[in-house]
Amino acid sequence: MTGLDVKRNAVMIDVACNDPDNGIFAHRAEMISIGYEFLELECFSRGPRFHELPGAIKLSRRKWKIVGAKEWVGNWCWNGYWMEIPEAVRFLAWLQSTRLYHCTCGEMRIYNIWNSEKPLDKGDLEFFDRMLGKPSTYTAAA
Repeated sequence: MTGLDVKRNAVMIDVACNDPDNGIFAHRAEMISIGYEFLELECFSRGPRFHELPGAIKLSRRKWKIVGAKEWVGNWCWNGYWMEIPEAVRFLAWLQSTRLYHCTCGEMRIYNIWNSEKPLDKGDLEFFDRMLGKPSTYTAAA
């Protein structure tokens, strides 16, 4: 599913899930990048288990719906998955609550929200939803 209509209502989630030596799927999510420079996350330790399922991805025993996928985006270490924006916001809230990843790159407000000690609140989630909804800023092209 790589049609433009899919991407209009979705954001690309890139996952460093492939072995850097050979590009073969490694079943670990070492890094995650959301949208076009929206948020880049690096795992504090070894990446959690990661699986591709029909119409979904599974990270650390939790399933997330996707509306598209593409192998080797950027380079052979990364695969791309498109999530509808509400699902991506739920994914971000869950990811931040797990404290598995720290933000290494992102717009200053997003970086500070992510790395703060407090869990995301309703205002944070609304802010993420608004920012991800700006396709010219944060959604990925084909």
